[in-house]
Amino acid sequence: MISVTVEDNGLVQRLAQMGDAVRDALQRTASVLSEELLSRIGDGLNGSILNSRDGALRDSLSCDVQPDSATSGVTATVSSTSPYAAMQEYGFSGTEQVAEHLRMMTAAFGKPVANPHDILVRSFSREVDYAGRHFISAPLAEMQDEMAAAFDDAVRQEVQP
Repeated sequence: MISVTVEDNGLVQRLAQMGDAVRDALQRTASVLSEELLSRIGDGLNGSILNSRDGALRDSLSCDVQPDSATSGVTATVSSTSPYAAMQEYGFSGTEQVAEHLRMMTAAFGKPVANPHDILVRSFSREVDYAGRHFISAPLAEMQDEMAAAFDDAVRQEVQP
């Protein structure tokens, strides 16, 4: 085992300040990269990964960057409040229960009806086998090298004398 004792108060103070500066630099970098990731995810929701109908999934996305006291690092989270985001990202295979609901009948037997009206659709179950579209993990994988380089640069800039 090798033991080193530092008795230079200036160096001890510099090392302590460096930890805070590095964490702050990591947090700033994570914030910038999270926003870039959200932008790329939004671009993918405009047609290359999923075709957007009303923008609800894109609008439900958010990012949060917080210091992580357990590791003296930073945690960045990209999440969605949409109830179907997980199915779109990971897919689903199983039985789905569809609740009773009203539907506007505008056509019957392939022909438009004269007076469109609501009809009751009773609850039913159906088998679903939906492959995930990876609208978050695909852009994240594309940015992996860019993120590693950005974090490396942020740390290097803070530890230089």
